[in-house]
Amino acid sequence: NDNGEEMRGKLAGLLADLGLEGEEAQRLMPLLYHVLGLGDPDATLQHVEPEQLRRQILYAVRTIIERRLALSPL
Repeated sequence: NDNGEEMRGKLAGLLADLGLEGEEAQRLMPLLYHVLGLGDPDATLQHVEPEQLRRQILYAVRTIIERRLALSPL
């Protein structure tokens, strides 16, 4: 089993493989940590309203799917 830090590193690598790096990845990472139960190490989401969090999570998922599809069709 991976610890949280290892999982976060793997997630960053997966995003990089999709071409999501820099600021874009930094915006998505806390949302993905939250969805995957990896916590919020930088307390980035602590003041986000639930509805806004839901919209941001959907945006993150859509972004990842679009990037994956841009690489090649499923």
